[in-house]
Amino acid sequence: MGASESKLVFKQGIFRLSEEQEIPADDPYWARFWELPESTEDVFSLFTPADIRRTRDHALANFETLLLAVTSRLTVLRNHPSFPDPDLAPERDVLNCVRVLTRLLPYVYEAEHLEEWEDKFFWAHRKRMTRQAQISGEILFDDAQPEDEQDQTSPREADYEDEKPLAEELIDTLVDLLFFADFTIPRLPTAKGKVSYSIWQSGVGCNTAMGSNKQLESNRCEILRLMLTLTGKAMYLPSNTLPVQGVKAITYITTCQDKQSVLTVLCSLLNTAMKYNPASWRVPYDHVVWKDPRQILVIYCVQLLLVLLLYPIPEDGRGAPPKNYYRHYFGRLHRPQDFQFLVDGMTRILNQPMQATASYLPGSQKSVKWAPEMLVLFWETLQCNKRFRSFIIDSNRSHDFLVLCIFYAMEYRMDPSKQGVVRMCIFILQTMSAELTFGKSLNNKFEAQETLPQSIRLLKFRGSYADFLIMSIHTLITTSKGNLDTVYPALLIILNNIAPYVEHISPSACSKVIQLFSSMSAPSFLLANETNHTLLASLLDFINIMLEHKFTDNPYLVYAILKYRQRFEAVRAFTLESGQQEIERQNEKRKASTSSDAPVSPTLSQSEEDIHTSSGARSPLTRIPEENSPFAIGDDDSDDEREEHTPSQTPSAQTSRRASMASTIDENGAQQVRGMSEKARGKKPAGKPPFSRQNSMTSQTSISALFSASASGFTPTVHWLESWLPELPLHTVLTIISAIAPHIPDSALQSTASPEARTLIHNLPSFAEEPEVKGIISEPTPVRVQSFEWSALSMGWYESLLWGFIFSSEMVVGSAGGGTPGSVGVWNGTGIRLFRVQEAAAQGPTLLAPKGAVDAVGSNLVQRIGNLSLRGRTSISQESGGASSPKIFSRDYWRDEPFYTGLSHGCTSTEADVWLYNGTLYVGHDQSALTEQRTLESLYINPILDVLERQNPESPFLTSATKNGVWDTVPDQTLYFFIDVKTSGHETFKAVIDALEPLRAKGYLTTVKDGKTVINGAVTIIGTGETPLDMVAPVKDRDYFFDAPLADLNDPKYADITGIVSPVASTDFDKAVGKITVDTDPILSEDQLKALRAQIATANERGIGARYWNTPYFPIRKRNLVWRTLLREGVILLNADDLDAVTAYF
Repeated sequence: MGASESKLVFKQGIFRLSEEQEIPADDPYWARFWELPESTEDVFSLFTPADIRRTRDHALANFETLLLAVTSRLTVLRNHPSFPDPDLAPERDVLNCVRVLTRLLPYVYEAEHLEEWEDKFFWAHRKRMTRQAQISGEILFDDAQPEDEQDQTSPREADYEDEKPLAEELIDTLVDLLFFADFTIPRLPTAKGKVSYSIWQSGVGCNTAMGSNKQLESNRCEILRLMLTLTGKAMYLPSNTLPVQGVKAITYITTCQDKQSVLTVLCSLLNTAMKYNPASWRVPYDHVVWKDPRQILVIYCVQLLLVLLLYPIPEDGRGAPPKNYYRHYFGRLHRPQDFQFLVDGMTRILNQPMQATASYLPGSQKSVKWAPEMLVLFWETLQCNKRFRSFIIDSNRSHDFLVLCIFYAMEYRMDPSKQGVVRMCIFILQTMSAELTFGKSLNNKFEAQETLPQSIRLLKFRGSYADFLIMSIHTLITTSKGNLDTVYPALLIILNNIAPYVEHISPSACSKVIQLFSSMSAPSFLLANETNHTLLASLLDFINIMLEHKFTDNPYLVYAILKYRQRFEAVRAFTLESGQQEIERQNEKRKASTSSDAPVSPTLSQSEEDIHTSSGARSPLTRIPEENSPFAIGDDDSDDEREEHTPSQTPSAQTSRRASMASTIDENGAQQVRGMSEKARGKKPAGKPPFSRQNSMTSQTSISALFSASASGFTPTVHWLESWLPELPLHTVLTIISAIAPHIPDSALQSTASPEARTLIHNLPSFAEEPEVKGIISEPTPVRVQSFEWSALSMGWYESLLWGFIFSSEMVVGSAGGGTPGSVGVWNGTGIRLFRVQEAAAQGPTLLAPKGAVDAVGSNLVQRIGNLSLRGRTSISQESGGASSPKIFSRDYWRDEPFYTGLSHGCTSTEADVWLYNGTLYVGHDQSALTEQRTLESLYINPILDVLERQNPESPFLTSATKNGVWDTVPDQTLYFFIDVKTSGHETFKAVIDALEPLRAKGYLTTVKDGKTVINGAVTIIGTGETPLDMVAPVKDRDYFFDAPLADLNDPKYADITGIVSPVASTDFDKAVGKITVDTDPILSEDQLKALRAQIATANERGIGARYWNTPYFPIRKRNLVWRTLLREGVILLNADDLDAVTAYF
């Protein structure tokens, strides 16, 4: 049987699965699933989601038999003494069994109604007849057994023995296949059997790498992909359920007590991921292509490794849960050379975009595909291996990872699809900041700042790593536009953790601290949400800790506090009335200003110019507030600029942060003034509250009116204010101010450059001897480390983050090159419940993806992440005989988002089948597909008009009368819109002409004048199907054309047709060339080529382009060869419904 016929038989067999009920398990039919497919692509393209769901939901018995058949066949082949033998135990059969399971399992997991069946089928214990019972059950001589004893031959309980559940047997088989000679590893001279647990790559636990080749690595990819699919059950559980319920497949793998098996798998995955080092010339564009076949292996290795390391064994209520042996042994690594190996491998990948900034190649600075996974691995290693943590923290290596985390957080802070990466970077910093040595090491000078990428470089920076961290945290908070509000507490915890050790922070860093205090103490921020005051308290804790522990070592911070002392004093005197007055005053100032018409939005932010100011630049908060202001903190003009973007914590923010930070309130609930020692508290005047609010006469009605429009629905009250304001940790700061301020002249606080200021800063440490100051710094608040806290909620987030990375990397279907299978979209289109699947924010223009208006409107398609990389390839590089270069044609009315789908893949043509009923044009392939919502207007006319309106905005800068098309990069490319008339030709086509009026009125249609001149427009309408020729050809002035029959152009009926009437002529490919009998190049015989060329030549002579429809869909090789042949022969449009395939192929 040839390749083409085998694929056809395979597809027919798939149909039989759902059409015939309960096919016997011993039917030879099942063998075709491991004998016929030739590649992963065959299985995934021929076994469609519709086929799988139809079989699962309507023929479950066949579905179950198929799963059992391929699993059993896989086990049999693994145990076959000749495997892999091309005749007795073919490698092909194993790979096809793996591929079929990979294809089917996600559709098992997505079906909630099959959970009980799934558990029983895969995880129930089984029994099988013992070998002895099988032998004794064989009757060799009928006469040897009396008739009255024959009924005793029925099976007994003792004739059976326990057998592993099917899933466990499958997992054991897959682990063995990862180390199977001549299949995934080379034959080893010292091996005692076919399965040899030997580490794939040198590194941890192995000094010498075993040999390998592309085929062995390709087979590893197939097995690893199936293991990820098995463990991918996690994606079909809600995030709050996953850590509690767990995934049985991962539990079984991670609780394996076979030390040799665990260590071999662990080290093989780890070393393969860490050892990967792409060629230097290829690195800058590593994010664009899959051309290195080892990339997919590396990605699968690091992903499966993380799935196993991160997994928390769920508790069953019967004592301590079993141990995760992968995490256990990973945590026991201890050799410095192993740690250095890990660090080198991680930084090699994570540093790539930073190193690429020196390149002049556009787009080369993007991170590699698995950079987020590398960040996860680094965080996981920090957490589970205390020796590695010491190795990092006790050396300058921690500085490298500090910069990397800041870099990725800064790069992704405005990208909604990357917020998980940003949060993880912040939590990594929090984890490192909990180490005492890390805080002390931050006092080292930051050398070579100028070599950093522009996004994190601080101009004229001469400070320490502590300065860099403080200023970067300020930037993250003030420039994220609220995207990071849930991790503001974690950012402040980082500052609190390092505060006891930081010395000599620079004036610029001090300025950023004061700016944060100014924003967080602004009334518009404090009164916007009931929990925002906790951020202010946390920031004050940071300031207090530095003052108490490092007063003499941080004179610039003391100077900044003294300079802006009125801001701190204003918080002490804060009331609802003063807050209301300040907000109203700021609102009035904005109304009076002609340069600030934007609505007030309480988010912490700063102007772009202030993001990276030099140490010598004037701070935006330098002027002393007006003395007579009821709330002096907002009087600087620079404050006005920032207060428009003061952060508003949403009600969900508090819930979100509970899992990401340690509690800052004592467990016993006793309220204490934080930042104040017991001795200092004892000095407070008896009976006097810490703040005076006796004069507050604010009406609650006026407060409610002022905040009635609050997005969170929160209305501040006096009771709420009393619950936290007295406990705000201001005592330390105010004590420092009251002790020092009376002794210094105001002139010394005007500018740090003045002689008086320099003298003051130099003398500030001497104030440590002042009794009040001494009382504070002699008994500082005990150091309290706030580590990242794990809970079911945070663990659910963490697992969903990892599986989101895995899902995203597998979304983009494509080949890895070199014969290695690339990503195949294992989980695409399935019912994921762990996270919400949506399109990521559109990327900026690149060489492979120039952007047009499509990006602004086609925003809901799940697979757009991959498709963006192909956008712009609207033309295929082939010119022919006066006809324009070929384009991709798509009939996409059956897709979820017609028009946008085809357009986003670079298709320059689309088609709609239209039916006229009761005056409305409906769209659908047949009548049964019609619905009231799917009309020509809603699916095509309006979307096309929307795109074109975006491409042709009303602007004084656009003076050309020529309308732009749908692509920025090729604005003069027309969109061919074929309208296939299905109902009565004349009546329906008249309705079509009327329906085009919105496009006609805007001047977007290609037109014909006087029957002689064609004026190209953004859209060219071509009637096909039952479109009457007599409604097109005789009309001299029109904006629609006729799809002529390509095979019949020599018919007298069409003798006069030229490009004026038919810019494109089409015909059925199968009828035009006949049956194709080969699947090699050339795909067409000489006679078939002759007929094809004659038709195309006839069309081209009249200025008509050629199009063939009904081209082969499979086998894949035949389809691709036909596409290539048609392009080579000069067709103008390439007909294709499988858009992913055609864009990937070309």
